[in-house]
Amino acid sequence: MTLKWYDLDKSELFLDLAKRMPENKRLSNIVYARLVLDRLLDPAIARVLYLDCDILVRDDVATPYEWDLDGRPIGAVRDSIGAWLVGGRDVRGNRDIFDVADPYFNAGIVLIDLEGWRQADIIGKMEQAFADGIMQRIYYDQDLLNIVFRNNWLQLPWRWNTIGPLLAHESLDPAILHYTGTKKPWGIWVNWRRSIAFARFYRHVMTNEIFYAFVRHRRISWWKKKFRAK
Repeated sequence: MTLKWYDLDKSELFLDLAKRMPENKRLSNIVYARLVLDRLLDPAIARVLYLDCDILVRDDVATPYEWDLDGRPIGAVRDSIGAWLVGGRDVRGNRDIFDVADPYFNAGIVLIDLEGWRQADIIGKMEQAFADGIMQRIYYDQDLLNIVFRNNWLQLPWRWNTIGPLLAHESLDPAILHYTGTKKPWGIWVNWRRSIAFARFYRHVMTNEIFYAFVRHRRISWWKKKFRAK
């Protein structure tokens, strides 16, 4: 296995998009980086398995990487709260953009055929959506990808992107846990982790000094804020 680093600061295309597109205050505009994968990677690379960073992998990722996409440009797992994401609490928002009956995928884990990705012209469609005011209304890159690949994606088994995993999911043998909620296994407080799937396992895996230095820093920062607030 070879690890190759791609410096986004050297990509003028990404820097331009990140500067102009709506700001994702929670995640930063790094979320737009994957949209330019076909421009960043070696043209000889035919396939990519994209993984978000807020995950825990419990199975061999070579398994989904080899799957037949049946002629589709991407494969992904259907999001359990897709209708709420695109339509809001009453499922009526953005009805001119989305049909809540359409399958909606979570873009945290995506199997990508790069040739199909290129043909989709994602950047061109994003520029048009920005000019039309659509980018300013939707959930950043995930909604955009669902617009671009509407009804043109292969639904993967749920266990390869178990969204918001709770303790009950442990018995279902998930392959990839995707900690999308506000409570994370790397959170500071123990009582948060008691309801999160494989939280204890995650903590045992993350035994490096950098992680624990981060936890100590967060804990001290929390107490300082607490005292200042009073």
